[in-house]
Amino acid sequence: MVLNQIPLVAVKIAEDGDGAVVLLTRRFEELDPAIWDRIFQVNVKGVWLCCKAVLPAMRQRKSGSIVNIASIAGKEGNPMASAYSASKAGVIGLTKSLGKELAASEIRVNCVTPDFARGEFLAERFGEA
Repeated sequence: MVLNQIPLVAVKIAEDGDGAVVLLTRRFEELDPAIWDRIFQVNVKGVWLCCKAVLPAMRQRKSGSIVNIASIAGKEGNPMASAYSASKAGVIGLTKSLGKELAASEIRVNCVTPDFARGEFLAERFGEA
């Protein structure tokens, strides 16, 4: 069948109801446990759920590639963003763990860790552009 010869492309992005990954700039001691939980629900559990959703089809096809999106904050930590930074470190750890778990298969698991680009977003959140 021709469809079996076409590579499957599936894109899933974990996001909150507003269509964006949760980033909140707040001093560490001002973080409410509910906010911390919300950030981890979207940024870590959302990625976990996406991986869980696509993995069965990849196992059936015996191939695939999962690319998770973290942040440089998960590697370096950002001031005023401890929950976000910790959640993105969680995405990096999840990616490494799943990648090692699937290493013997034809399913690859990788993660990109973009940094900020100067612009309006930075100016609004951190007072720099």
